[in-house]
Amino acid sequence: MNEVKEKSTKPNMWIVGINLLGMLFYAALCNIPGSNGIIVMWLVMIGHVAVCFLVGIISAIMPEYRKNAMPWVLSAVLILIIGLSTCYLAVGNMGQI
Repeated sequence: MNEVKEKSTKPNMWIVGINLLGMLFYAALCNIPGSNGIIVMWLVMIGHVAVCFLVGIISAIMPEYRKNAMPWVLSAVLILIIGLSTCYLAVGNMGQI
């Protein structure tokens, strides 16, 4: 009955989920009508992407955290793609509101 638990080789995808929820939170706060929310969102998003890339690089260097490197880099790429497309769509729809 002594079962040895194997270490999971799956990447920690919860890192991606938490980062995307964080982006959703500040995107919702920055899209308040009558404010310069798009500029603020763009600046916060660029900082968020930079932090994710930096943590991904540091995780790749440290052997005990190497399995966490790819979810951090994936988070940065997804936040960049989703965030820039959100800003692009918001700027494109400004004249129609």
